[in-house]
Amino acid sequence: MFIFRSRLSTSIGYISLRTSRVLRQKQISSFSTSTLNGLDGIENTSTNVTTEASSTWKSLGVPSHILGKLDAMKGLASPTPVQQVALPYLLGDLTSPLGDCLIHSETGSGKTLTYLLPIFSRLDGKTAPIAKLRAIVVTPTRELSHQVATVAEKLASVGNKKDPSRTVRVVRVVGEISAQMLHDLKETPPHVLIGTPATLANLIGVHINTGELQTLVLDEADELLRNHSIAHVKALVSSVRKHGNKPGTIAVSATSSFGLVQFVGENLRKSHKVVDLTRGSMVTPSTLSHYFVRLGKANAMYNSFTRFLAAARPSCALSFHNSAKSMEALEAHLRDSHIPVGLLGNAYANAQRARALEGVRSGKLHVLLSTEMAARGLDLPRISHVVNFDPPTSLREYVHRAGRAGRLSSLSANRAGVVVSLITSDSEQNALFDFAHELGVALGEMSFEGGEIKITSLLGPVSDGDARRAHEAKLRNSVRVKASAGVAKVSGTSNESAIHIAQEAILSEAIRTN
Repeated sequence: MFIFRSRLSTSIGYISLRTSRVLRQKQISSFSTSTLNGLDGIENTSTNVTTEASSTWKSLGVPSHILGKLDAMKGLASPTPVQQVALPYLLGDLTSPLGDCLIHSETGSGKTLTYLLPIFSRLDGKTAPIAKLRAIVVTPTRELSHQVATVAEKLASVGNKKDPSRTVRVVRVVGEISAQMLHDLKETPPHVLIGTPATLANLIGVHINTGELQTLVLDEADELLRNHSIAHVKALVSSVRKHGNKPGTIAVSATSSFGLVQFVGENLRKSHKVVDLTRGSMVTPSTLSHYFVRLGKANAMYNSFTRFLAAARPSCALSFHNSAKSMEALEAHLRDSHIPVGLLGNAYANAQRARALEGVRSGKLHVLLSTEMAARGLDLPRISHVVNFDPPTSLREYVHRAGRAGRLSSLSANRAGVVVSLITSDSEQNALFDFAHELGVALGEMSFEGGEIKITSLLGPVSDGDARRAHEAKLRNSVRVKASAGVAKVSGTSNESAIHIAQEAILSEAIRTN
C-alpha cells in the first residue's frame, strides 16, 4: 500500500492504492469522488477526520482500568491530536485482534502513548491470567528503550500479588543477555518486551515463544529500517511469523523513507490504516523558533557557544555533534569555564550515558552534548534549546534534532523551544536555508551583544517559487528509475500512478543529495 500527496486539488489530501483507509487530522472534503475514481487503479478510501478539543481519554475508548493510571501520570490531562485521531481505531474493539497501522506525526506529539495504550488496554491481569508474551516494542537505541519501558511500567496492571500470572510484566532487553536473564525469561515470560533490534532478534523464536503475540511496534520505524538495523528487524519479523502468527503491526515515526514504504508494502496487511498528521512532508512543531549564528572562523564556535549559554540562559541546552572528537573538544572548553556537561554517544559507556540523561532529567546538568543518538525519540522535557554545533547532514536529521526542544511535558502544556545552528561557511548557510524552505519556517539571524541576544534579520517562510519547482523537475527524471524499481519490488506493478507515489516518497531525500 502506498500513500501519496495528490496534486489534483489546491487542498492537500491523500488517496491510496488497494483498500487502506487514510485517517487524517485535516478534512479533505474538497476532493470529488468522480475525480479520484477516474484514476486507474486508485480508489478513494479517505475518511474525513477532525480533532475535538473536548475529546477525553474515555471518549476515545480507553478502558476504565487504564484511566486511573493516566490520571496519576502528570501532563496527560487530555489527548494530543495524534492520539485523538489514532486511538478510536486502535481501541475500537478490544476483543478483536489489533489491525496494522502506520502513524506519522511530528516529534514530541505523543506517539509513544498512542501505541502503548492499545497494548495495555488489551492486558488486564486483574480479570484474567496472562500466560505468554503479548507485545514487542522495537526501538533503535537503548536510551529510547529505557524511556518507553518507564512509561509502560506506569501503565502495567499490578494484578494480584499472590498470583503472578495476573501481573502484567514489562521487561526491557538491550545489549548482551546474561544466562541468568535468559533463565528468568523462560521461567517467567514477560507480557510486554521492549528492546533494541539485534537483542530482540536473537531472543525471539529461540528463547521466547511468540505464539500468542498480539502486537509488534516499530518505534522510529524509518530509522529502524535503515543501514545496520534493517537486517535485525527483518529477522525479528521472520521469527515471529515462523510460529504461524501475524500480530498487529504498528509503525510510528516523525519522518518517512523509501525503506519504510517498502516495509509497509511487504509486511503490513492490505487493509492497514494510515494516520498522517504531517501532510506528507517533513515538519517541525509549530512551537519552535529557528535561528542561525554566522561565525567567521570555525575556532570561534567555542566562545560563541559559551556566549550563547550566558545570553539565552536555557533551562537545558542540547548540542548536536557529528563526532565524539567534536563533543570532547567543546566539553573541554566548557569545563575550563566551570560549566558541567553530559556526553551522549556510542563511544561512551552505558553507565556514563545513563548518568548524563539522569543529570538532565534531575536538573543537575544544563548542557548535554550528543551525536545523533539523542535525536531519535528521547523525551527530555527540560531541553528548551537545541544547538546544531555541527551541521545536520540531511533535512531528516534537522527535523529530529529540532524535535528535542520544547516538547510537551508536565512542565508546560505547550512550551516553546528554540533551535540555533552555528554556521561557519556559505555551504552550511545555503543548506540551512534549504531546510527552512522545505519546512516552511522562518529563519532568524542571531547575534550576541552585551550579554543579550539580538535578532538582526528574519527570513521566510519562503513559498514555492519557479526556481525550486525547476530544481525538483530536474530531479524527477533521475528519481523515476529508482522509483520504478521500488514499485515493482513492493507491489508487483508498473502502474503509472504507483510510480508517481514512489517518486514522491523519495523526492525530498533526493533533493538533499543532489
